[in-house]
Amino acid sequence: MIPYLKNKVISKFGQAVLTLGDCKELSKVIFAETQELLNYNTLRRIFGLIKPTMPQTYTLDVLSKYVGYSDYQDFIKAMPFDYDWFHLFETFNTDDFNVSQLLLQSPPGIIGLFLRELFIMKRYPDALKVLNNPNFKSYLDDYDTLIIIGGVVGAGIRMVPIDPDFQSDFCKNPVFQESILCIFVDYESLNGHYGTLVSKSLEYPGKNDYFFQGVLNLQHFLNLKALPYSPSEMQITANTHPILMSRIVSNKILWNRTNGFKLSDGIEEHAAFLDRHEANNIIGWHEIMIVALLLDDADLYRAIENHINTDDIQALYHFHHYHLYLLFKIAHQTALGKQNAASLQLEDFQENKLRYSYLPLLRFFIHRNTYRLSSASEEKQRALAQLQDLAKRLAHPYLVQQLPT
Repeated sequence: MIPYLKNKVISKFGQAVLTLGDCKELSKVIFAETQELLNYNTLRRIFGLIKPTMPQTYTLDVLSKYVGYSDYQDFIKAMPFDYDWFHLFETFNTDDFNVSQLLLQSPPGIIGLFLRELFIMKRYPDALKVLNNPNFKSYLDDYDTLIIIGGVVGAGIRMVPIDPDFQSDFCKNPVFQESILCIFVDYESLNGHYGTLVSKSLEYPGKNDYFFQGVLNLQHFLNLKALPYSPSEMQITANTHPILMSRIVSNKILWNRTNGFKLSDGIEEHAAFLDRHEANNIIGWHEIMIVALLLDDADLYRAIENHINTDDIQALYHFHHYHLYLLFKIAHQTALGKQNAASLQLEDFQENKLRYSYLPLLRFFIHRNTYRLSSASEEKQRALAQLQDLAKRLAHPYLVQQLPT
């Protein structure tokens, strides 16, 4: 499995790793991509330039992150899909592959990898064939499948942005909107490629408009600009997905902040709505928790936490939702001055369980908590340096304002 991981690294790096200079350059590229440091000598051992040793878990985790996985265990789980996908792609790697046969014979993981490769190779007409095939559309009924496909393809589009000449073709495609843009919310590229795709998608009105308006409101807030879309125009119904409900309410909170109203206005109403429709779980508070972390207000934390149903939380929900909730709890306890409770909660928190597309923004809150909870000067300074680097990388003025002084 390690040789296969090395091949994936070389493929993404774009050249063979044959010299000390190659290892130094790869070390820089990996750090820029993952914010994790692998010493060039470690890379020399991995690629056999000096006497190799068994790689440490940390090394394998970082290399796995570099090629698009959360850690090495995630890579191992996905590898059989990758292997099958590679041979499947070779089978269908013609100008007139049989899309229906591909979709009927393959699980979602392979379909996601196959579709991602089409985007990376810029075979846009073929990608549209897959998106528009009835067998692909039938996948969209299952949320877990959407997460797999959206995450895999979204990561590929982050690596190789869609050419400008073809962006409109995808932005007006409702299947692309629902299965990719609404799933892989690329917080690292709100001011870049992802933000452009969201803005273009709003030029073609459809059922995802509230979602895209919410994303652009968040983008404007982070850039210290007026919010372009009023949350009062975003209507919630019993059929609204809980995460979209949460995004609409989170926009109301941002609107309250920019217009001088009480931040928690709307929380009670949202909780009552969720209770009425038996949807009061972490998913229904997902985006609200993220906005609360942004605003870092103790009263808002309390108003939200009073209503989140945490029954069997660890067993019932995806790892991402559970660990986002832990991050929210840590921030709340820290804001209340409960340092010991926050530190104990931090021991259960696992950053690698958070969804890849959310990580860049959530890491800002992770390092902020580390900075506030640390009593060691060296660890505090390291957390501050990471905060400063993230604020610069994400390029949002609001985050710069939130840096400790």
